[in-house]
Parts: sequence; C-alpha cells; structure tokens
Amino acid sequence: MAYSINFLSPSSSQPILVVGTGRADATLIHFAPPTSQLDEVFLYVNNTGAASYPLVMQIVGTSVQQETITMIPPQNIPQLVLPGWLITNESSIFAYSPSGSGLFLIGGYIQRGP
Repeated sequence: MAYSINFLSPSSSQPILVVGTGRADATLIHFAPPTSQLDEVFLYVNNTGAASYPLVMQIVGTSVQQETITMIPPQNIPQLVLPGWLITNESSIFAYSPSGSGLFLIGGYIQRGP
C-alpha cells in the first residue's frame, strides 16, 4: 500500500490559528481516524507576535498524553516543529500558547500509510 498526502483533519488546507492558552482549551491540530493506518505528521508554525513565545504541542492517545514545549521566535518563515511524528487510531495533536491567544499559525500535512 502506498502513502498518500492529506490535509490536517480540521483545516482543509488552511493554516490553523492557535487560540488555546492552556490544556483545557487547547486547539485541535489533527485527529487520526479510528484505523490502524499510520499518520506521519509534519507541522510548521509561524509566530505572529513581536517576541519569542512558548508553543506547547500535546500528543493525546487513548491512555497517554505527551507534551513538548518549544520557544518560537518571531519570524516571517514558518518553522518546522513536528518532523514526521507518527500517530494512529484516534490519537490527536493539540496546541496552545500560555502567552496568549492568536500568537501562532500552524500549517502542515500528513502522510497516511499502511
């Protein structure tokens, strides 16, 4: 079976504005369908603010939650923040910024495969 390139689940090809500021209201970035297929996720972020801010990415599975925190400098070029992480079977990726709502735009794609 071949891999296919797909949009992030809520975006329909448009960048996603991160409005969440904490775990409870984190912004959904991608949701893997309830199958055994792998979603290899590539995410790029653009900081629209005037200073460096932390971006928290959450990988949420059926029983495990992992977080990564990355300081994102202000820039005009999107920065790779998730370089092909694998998720499957109803796992989700969320993002939030404890520094404020609307500071980050996230775009990207998934490669779905066997």
